[in-house]
Amino acid sequence: MSPKSFLRISERGDSGDWLAPAPNSRIRLNWTSRIELQLQMRFYSTDSVNREVEKSWNEELPVERIGVEKVEDVAGRNRIVLIIPFLTIVLLSISHFLGGHPWTILISLSLASLGFANLNVKRFGLIGFSLIWLLLSRLTGQRELFFPYTMFLATYVAIFLSDRHFLMGWSGGLFVVACFIAIRCHQRATFRVLVVELIVATAIVAFSVIADSLGRKTLVWRVGIVAIASLIAFCCLAI
Repeated sequence: MSPKSFLRISERGDSGDWLAPAPNSRIRLNWTSRIELQLQMRFYSTDSVNREVEKSWNEELPVERIGVEKVEDVAGRNRIVLIIPFLTIVLLSISHFLGGHPWTILISLSLASLGFANLNVKRFGLIGFSLIWLLLSRLTGQRELFFPYTMFLATYVAIFLSDRHFLMGWSGGLFVVACFIAIRCHQRATFRVLVVELIVATAIVAFSVIADSLGRKTLVWRVGIVAIASLIAFCCLAI
């Protein structure tokens, strides 16, 4: 059997002999088919056949790496399952100790929203930088820094949820803003202050989602957007 005929796939999907020669017919192999092909190659293991197999795959991924990469993927998921709950407990404990209930409620709701995002440990840990505003508020006694803290969380949630869908990013960011307005109502903020905060917060979330969609969506780009959004919120405190 020649290498080219070895790679041709039968047009009949119900055929048991899926390696039977069939002219002018090919399919894109998924990882299960590649493993089966690797087993079949044990009987036709020649350098020419192996080169033809690797050349025929649209994804240049050697067969022998499939099992290794899946094991590494499972190990990575296990690390995320262990580390993220620990980081969550640490963030909630620090926010409650330094800021109290409003700060803790807001970051907990933001963390719950991020459960719908596809985050790794590094991306998830970046939300801890929001506690800088909490620390500054504790040191200076300015409770108004609760607003840039909120916008840090809102833009963070909006950006990373937009990976799933553009509207999901909008919804996540506005959900955090709505929770902030509810807390401010409980704090008996005036109607004028609530309106200004709502308008500014909505505009900042819109700016963040649009800027993220226009950029390369790298981690550095997104961190910059979140930082700029929270700084804009800080500057708007003078309104």
